[in-house]
Amino acid sequence: MKTIFLAIIVLISYWGFSENIPPSILLSLYGVLVIVPVALIMVRKNMLYALMAWFFFLFFKNGLWNYQSGKLILPFLPDLQAERAIWILLFSVLFFGITTRKMKLDIGITKLEVAMLCFCFYIFISMLVSGSYYQAGHGLTMSFLLFGYFIPYSSFFLAKYIVNDEQKIKKIFIFFAIIGFYLGIIGIFEYFRLESLVIPPYIMNSKLGIHWGRARGPFLEAVGNGWTLGMCLFITLHLLLHSNKKWIKFFYCISIVSMLIAILFTFTRNVWLGFAVSSLVIPIFLRQARKTFLVSGLAMLIIVSSLFSLGQFKQHDINDSNFGDSSKDLPLTEKIATRGMKSETVEGRFELYKIGWKKFTERPVFGFGFNTFVTARMHDALVGIVVELGLLGLSFYFFIIINILIISIKLYHLLPSNAFIGKGIVVIFLGIFILYSIVIEFSPFSSLIFPLSYFYLIAGIIAGLYQRVSKQQVSEKLNWGLQGSEVSMQVEKYG
Repeated sequence: MKTIFLAIIVLISYWGFSENIPPSILLSLYGVLVIVPVALIMVRKNMLYALMAWFFFLFFKNGLWNYQSGKLILPFLPDLQAERAIWILLFSVLFFGITTRKMKLDIGITKLEVAMLCFCFYIFISMLVSGSYYQAGHGLTMSFLLFGYFIPYSSFFLAKYIVNDEQKIKKIFIFFAIIGFYLGIIGIFEYFRLESLVIPPYIMNSKLGIHWGRARGPFLEAVGNGWTLGMCLFITLHLLLHSNKKWIKFFYCISIVSMLIAILFTFTRNVWLGFAVSSLVIPIFLRQARKTFLVSGLAMLIIVSSLFSLGQFKQHDINDSNFGDSSKDLPLTEKIATRGMKSETVEGRFELYKIGWKKFTERPVFGFGFNTFVTARMHDALVGIVVELGLLGLSFYFFIIINILIISIKLYHLLPSNAFIGKGIVVIFLGIFILYSIVIEFSPFSSLIFPLSYFYLIAGIIAGLYQRVSKQQVSEKLNWGLQGSEVSMQVEKYG
């Protein structure tokens, strides 16, 4: 390997001097030869931190990397955004590790991953047949497939095989708890227009993104922000219930309260509804969390009541066609009432259902082709699947989702009650699952890459746990059976 590496350097040097290549480009090429192997070694050494880094850069994808410098530009290579480069490194390490047998997967690939891969392949074929893979003036449209399905499903695969023990699960949960705390605090700062405290500053730029006037975070839109906040809150609650240090518990409590307030400030009805319904699993199935649930609810009630009683906190410069009249000052009470009672968007959605049903009846089996009914998909993911991919696409989607739910229920019955890797972690996931099911019904897939990847990451952890716990219990039963056979043989031998 060292000989090959040295030979490549010599060849590049010879080519560079013979063709009079500028020294800056030669130095860049040498840098690539050093950076890529070092990056591969670092990822191979600790893939969990590489996975966290991927989510960190994915977190700012919609904002920082799109509106500021966020690309790795190297000579003779395509310009890559940071999260794409890390994703490629992660899968390269996994692929070469498995093929060279330097890495061993402790659990096998199941029908769930196969179904995800087949679904992505079906979408790709649908795009080829319908010709929607290319649009004049826009070029290739593969990003809808990548961001809505392939990359989120890949996070399921990565989590299942990388986050494979309790310590790693704790680390990834703490990572998302910190993200939730950040989003909660930033959401509050956004609402009260504390611009100097909002980081990154582009969040307060009304000309960027959508949903200006609502807590939208670094995503620059309120739906993904609220959805992520809800999932982070469930994760933080699980950490709180299994923490012993008082100052850590205090941090988690502050985080939960800030996230609750920020969810309110998203002024997004599907997030409100999804979080309200999904939260019910906590007091019903998780006894040890009932006190925390009650205290959090009371704290939230007191804070909201205080804001209502003051009634003077205005929301200015609303610029959202889904919200109401532009440039209108509203007190918080009226803001919530306006969002809760607004009927135009509900009527528009029923109209969308009518159009979707009509198109579905025309081509019920295979649909019109992926990316041919963007209007539906940008407002309702399931309507988009039905119209664009037909019953076959819908069958793939529900097969994946229902299997994830079944696996989580089976895991619940295998785990102990009070441990960190216990029934509570499944209850938390069921809350996240219900939140996903409600929010995605009124949202597009392709524009929500971070929360989608986040959801499938947690689903991958749950699926990996189920396989490992099942395997361990089968192994223990076999060992017990062998020991029992040896005892019976000794009894027969010695009478």
